[in-house]
Amino acid sequence: MNALVVAGGQWQVPLILFLKRKGYIVFVADPYVNSLGVLEGDRHIKADVRNVDLIFEQIRNVNFDIITTDQSDISVETVAILAQKFGVKYNSVESVQRFSNKYISRKYSKEHDIPVPAYSQVKTTGDVEKFISENNYPVIIKPCDSQSSKGIHKISSFNLNEISEAINDALNYSLLDFCLVEEFVSGIEVTVEGYCSLGKHKTLAISRKNHFRTGIASDLSYPANLSKEIEEKLIQTNDQYVENSGLNFGITHAEYIVN
Repeated sequence: MNALVVAGGQWQVPLILFLKRKGYIVFVADPYVNSLGVLEGDRHIKADVRNVDLIFEQIRNVNFDIITTDQSDISVETVAILAQKFGVKYNSVESVQRFSNKYISRKYSKEHDIPVPAYSQVKTTGDVEKFISENNYPVIIKPCDSQSSKGIHKISSFNLNEISEAINDALNYSLLDFCLVEEFVSGIEVTVEGYCSLGKHKTLAISRKNHFRTGIASDLSYPANLSKEIEEKLIQTNDQYVENSGLNFGITHAEYIVN
């Protein structure tokens, strides 16, 4: 039996070891030869996790039973494409983009009456200036398709150089030719974890995030110590988001601001 795990960092190691214990030959797609997951796997596919064509070229003659990822936002679209190519269980690209692409996520949320900050695609400082003139400061500039808060900048006052650097940094972490600007929303940030099976979703845990800088948490507190009303609203919203997304299965992770 063969399994492909897309991404081979330290957070993928438990999944790789689990599959090996189950008797799978584990192929690991990762750009680095010394990644901890690569060292634990059986076969190394040396490629960036978002380079679908390069990964496929190296595995096209292998029969896979499982193609998966864990703890890697940027790998889920690759998994969806490859799993469909190999005819193993998969989520559609359209469904996973509603989780992995922040612009698509915002647009989808609005269509389903889930509150989101004001937002827009931007490519230039002029685009950001226009957004700010309509929505005021502060704003957040971020890549649409990255992870781990990479390329995120808070802009609190007019500074063309700062805006330009923020756009360039966001694009540096993206495969797209645009990034996202959105209004900054202050409040309590929470994480919401769940599991989806056969298109039905169960929210399992909610934490309160504490930060040491914008977008980066220093710790998560369980329980979140929210009111019952707010907790129920979060669960309802989270389950609604997943169950309308087209996702068939998978572990889910979301972040919300309670304001």
